[in-house]
Amino acid sequence: MPAPLGRLCLPLLLLLLLGLAFSPGSPSPLAPFDLLYADGVRAYFAQDWPRAAELLQRALDSYARLQDVRRRCQRGCRAEAGWAAGEAPLLGRPWETGFFERVLQRAECLQECLARRLDGQPSLHRSTAEIQRDMERREPYNYLQVAFFKLKRLDEAVSSAHTFFVANPQHLQMREDMEKYQRMSGVKAESFRDLEAMPHWVAYEAGVHHYSADDYQQAVAKLEESLREGLLVLEDCRSLCEGLQEEEEEEEETQRGLYEAIAVCLPAPSWEPDPLLLNVQRPT
Repeated sequence: MPAPLGRLCLPLLLLLLLGLAFSPGSPSPLAPFDLLYADGVRAYFAQDWPRAAELLQRALDSYARLQDVRRRCQRGCRAEAGWAAGEAPLLGRPWETGFFERVLQRAECLQECLARRLDGQPSLHRSTAEIQRDMERREPYNYLQVAFFKLKRLDEAVSSAHTFFVANPQHLQMREDMEKYQRMSGVKAESFRDLEAMPHWVAYEAGVHHYSADDYQQAVAKLEESLREGLLVLEDCRSLCEGLQEEEEEEEETQRGLYEAIAVCLPAPSWEPDPLLLNVQRPT
């Protein structure tokens, strides 16, 4: 006796869903960038250069993808709440009512969007203020340039060093490293590139170059492009500043008196300092 049609279709449907879930085109889950960064730094101090380079690159990629997710969610939820177009409040209602309704609507939308895009666990992607500052200051490239140098991947070492130095021009040790790379044989001028260069800065530098060459038509086009891209970056920056913010520094400041009082009564700790707090070793 033939089986019911529904019983035959169910296994096929399950196989189809599994195939879609694990297809090569489906995006992989986003790993927390702070864990990748910490593991990469540990591998660095263990002088496991291949693993350090891999983990630090993955940390940078994860951080970039997370920022992109946050920007997309902020833009979409801002538009959904009716703020992007500057909608006027309804007549006959207090302005406070409409304002807080939009605040709550956007907060709910943002929470749902982040949960959907981050596999239902957005809290896993919160980091300490210290690691957040490291990512903003491009600190992973400080480690990467040494790891690539040890691996004899000179082009990637130079580009990593240049990327860090662009954001930290006052860093004296990196300035010395850059001078060494410039004198080193086998290093090409193209290797000194900013891996985190923003489109508005690229267009601006191109515009200045055309201006210096008296090519004013191209200069105007590039400088206008720089302005358009810069306004987009400004909007993205404002979006990332909205929403939940960690206030760890303020909390530490208010609790310092209590911690100091406890420290007086306790013996000195026996643990070693975290490698994240140590200075980066340099190639000789």
